Amino acid sequence: MKNLGFSWHNYCPDVFFESQGIPGSNTDNCKDYTANRETHAIDQANRMGAAALMTEWGATDNVNAVGIDAAGADDSLMGWTYWAYKHWDDPTTADDSQGLFTDDADLSTVKMDKLRQLVRTYPQATAGTPTNISYDATSGLFSMTYTPTLSIKQPTQIFVSPLTSPHGYDVKVTGGTATRSGSVVLVKATSSKTVTVKVTPRP
Repeated sequence: MKNLGFSWHNYCPDVFFESQGIPGSNTDNCKDYTANRETHAIDQANRMGAAALMTEWGATDNVNAVGIDAAGADDSLMGWTYWAYKHWDDPTTADDSQGLFTDDADLSTVKMDKLRQLVRTYPQATAGTPTNISYDATSGLFSMTYTPTLSIKQPTQIFVSPLTSPHGYDVKVTGGTATRSGSVVLVKATSSKTVTVKVTPRP
């Protein structure tokens, strides 16, 4: 079947255990947990001939856990949608720690520490096959490599997080050229060799 997607959820038990004060719980354990879930999701998607998308994850104010899951998705080249934008009195939502605001009616109450983990520099479209993505939510450093498909005429498009580059950013490309427009970087390969892109926020 063409255009088939595989939607899956990722919730580390240690996040809940730690929130309940259960002894021995530690969100650092989520590194192994999310890596395992990503591996299983990709395997299942491959057997289905589908594109995998992590459609629900997070649901916590634990910034360490959020960062682990977001980085795990990058490691697996996995797209995602976070749960949840707001609380909205959803009967399936246990508490307001799942949303991005302390007050849904007031956008100025956004939880910035969590937002910095979620508003990431990432490739919105890749003119080829991505092989590595890395982003540091603290420093804003981003890098990616991809194998270009020269028959694709559109450029690779990268969104640069304004939260970690408020003073601008520099781009270095090996194997291609880059143009910038605000928070978007467009990269074109100059050959069939691997393209490397690095984005560094200015101090």
